[in-house]
Amino acid sequence: MAAPVDIIDVKVLNNPAAFKTNFQFLVTFTSDLKLDELKWTLVYVIDAEDENKDQTLSEVIVGGVGIGRNKFLLDGKPPDHNTIKIDDLFDVTVVYFKCEFNECEFIRVGYYLRNYYEIGYEHEGPNVNIDKVKRRINDTPRVSRFPICWDTSNTELPVSVSSSELEPVEVSENSDSSMETEESNEEYSNINALLESLNENTGRYPHLSSVPNPVSPMPPVWGTV
Repeated sequence: MAAPVDIIDVKVLNNPAAFKTNFQFLVTFTSDLKLDELKWTLVYVIDAEDENKDQTLSEVIVGGVGIGRNKFLLDGKPPDHNTIKIDDLFDVTVVYFKCEFNECEFIRVGYYLRNYYEIGYEHEGPNVNIDKVKRRINDTPRVSRFPICWDTSNTELPVSVSSSELEPVEVSENSDSSMETEESNEEYSNINALLESLNENTGRYPHLSSVPNPVSPMPPVWGTV
């Protein structure tokens, strides 16, 4: 059985952008129910092996959700670069947002991103010149779903639903980005497992097989700057 709330389109704005620029995602979703509120959280992954280092960039409560199509701008501050090691700062990482109903997460959308120095800038010294760092998001997301209880009069923990009952995400015809769907299961219970899975799948994400030097231009698969 499909969830009554589903994301049908996400547009990544401010991409590419300076590292210190806010993240912005224009999210369109549909709802088959009238809901008091949905909680949306934007998270930046610092270290795929340590979830405790993740930084929450934004928490938004969307209230008065009506039946039909809904749209809002998810805006989040950039991460605090002072808490990120240089190797982690310039490594391929993930930014993702999730949505919760009654404190139960039911969908998560993740994107690869990479930070790099502006082309032509020659950095010297051990410290990062953050004013010269840019980021680029690979705007093909990966979507994971989690079955929960949608009884608006019941706030119990998620109910158990087999992955075979989950349906794929539909993408609007006018969307500039495609969405790849993963059926929800324990393997995708957190973004670190998602990152690990995507890193192993170099056939579908060929840029993962060769990560350039942090001061080098972006690889072709990410486009030109």
